[in-house]
Amino acid sequence: MTLQKFLGSVSILFVLFLTIPAGAQDYFAPHNILKFADYLYRQGDYRRSAAEYQRYLITVGANDSVFYSAALAYKMARNLTAAETYFSEIPREFGGSPLLSRAYLQMGFLWVVRDARRRMASFKKVRLAELNPVSTRQALQTIFGVPFLIHYQFARAGTYYHSLNAPGFSPQEIPFVRKFETLAAEGAKIKEKNPWAAGFLSAIVPGLGRFYVGRPGDGLYSMLFIGISGFSAYRGFARQGIQSGRGWILGGLTSALYLGNVYGSYLSAKIMNQKRKDDFRTQVILQLDLWHSAHRLDDPVR
Repeated sequence: MTLQKFLGSVSILFVLFLTIPAGAQDYFAPHNILKFADYLYRQGDYRRSAAEYQRYLITVGANDSVFYSAALAYKMARNLTAAETYFSEIPREFGGSPLLSRAYLQMGFLWVVRDARRRMASFKKVRLAELNPVSTRQALQTIFGVPFLIHYQFARAGTYYHSLNAPGFSPQEIPFVRKFETLAAEGAKIKEKNPWAAGFLSAIVPGLGRFYVGRPGDGLYSMLFIGISGFSAYRGFARQGIQSGRGWILGGLTSALYLGNVYGSYLSAKIMNQKRKDDFRTQVILQLDLWHSAHRLDDPVR
């Protein structure tokens, strides 16, 4: 593994050497640091790329495109805290930057992904209404309702997206607004199964709780298997009385199966509820990813 890292470093330095004119191989010159950072980013070495962008900023000073590139590298490296910090420097230090709108979109996306609802609420209260251009403001409004869906607050999500789905809203955002509104309506129709009810039903009739949670195959299997086992135990006792070894063995097995089926029905209801929530959340995240792709937020600016 050490040899691979060494060879990788040598190849990077070789490429960097070829990109720099003869007589100018000052590897620590700011423009060469920047070239190296860009090269690392293109190679997918996002963590080291972010470190090189940071080194450039320390060496040269503030630069909006480098701040953005560093933030993007941190984002791709899944260091979302650092990414948000660097993106936030652009509106703070470069109010007139052409990257301002993209920085706001990146920040909003990270707030949604990180579930930073307090930051979103503060931003909506203080800055969102005055944010220009309008397309950027409406793009952020489109995703700021996603936390309602993620936390299964379907009524609030439906009301929020219904208010956005109106004439005058950005044509680019309307398909996403409508999809999120549809998801809110679908989410409201999700009915959870009561685990205690599932367990109680299986306690009355083995397997009935499995039917209740929507697993009729398991319910039928439990009903037949426990019924046959219990009947066999009964026959053993009926023939040989309390001395029946077969009766005690099958009776013990039936009791274990019965109790296991009661608990299994309870557990099946909980698992089914969680699966439905996970499936719904997957649909929401998929739409959020499509929004992210539509705005090309992973595209480098350098």
